[in-house]
Amino acid sequence: MPYAVSLFGLTPGWPSALVQGQAISVLARAAQATGRPDYRAAAERAVGAFTVDVAPGGVRRKQSRGALLYEEYPSALGSGVLNGFLSALWGLYDYLLLTGDLAVKDLCERGLGGLLGSLSLYDTGYWSRYMLGRPRGVSNLASPYYHAEHIVQLYATYMLTAHDALRAMAERWERYARSSLAVLRVVLVKAASRAVVGFCHGP
Repeated sequence: MPYAVSLFGLTPGWPSALVQGQAISVLARAAQATGRPDYRAAAERAVGAFTVDVAPGGVRRKQSRGALLYEEYPSALGSGVLNGFLSALWGLYDYLLLTGDLAVKDLCERGLGGLLGSLSLYDTGYWSRYMLGRPRGVSNLASPYYHAEHIVQLYATYMLTAHDALRAMAERWERYARSSLAVLRVVLVKAASRAVVGFCHGP
């Protein structure tokens, strides 16, 4: 990515699992539609970021029992942004459908294991978290927009994998979204977080 993200200590030139996944999806579908080998080759190169851990410059973070988490913002701080993680998994799945590559199948399965193993951590009991990390002074609650996106993404991933835990969490988060008290709580928490950041860092 050509810009810096000071929140995570990222300088220009960092890779993003979100962008890699979206690019792979486009390239894999273009290869399927046109038969052009250059699209497939480009998609294969983009998959490479998922085979490298965060520290050496890739986007994957190892979890317990071989599971993986794919980082939208890969840094030493750790972020675990949910929408980026899911988009990355979709990209790998699109490439798997195109190629049947067993190594990519392993990346999909280990990534899915990371998602299922960490899914409960994204649930606060009244809302979803945007990310697992919590940079100093910043709330990790999802905005109403991203909360709605999480629900759609979980349903879509359930359709691809048939893991009931994904559907169950999507249904739970739908109930949260229908609660005016939960929405108000999120707005207040995020507003308070922005106020603290402004106080600490100036206007």
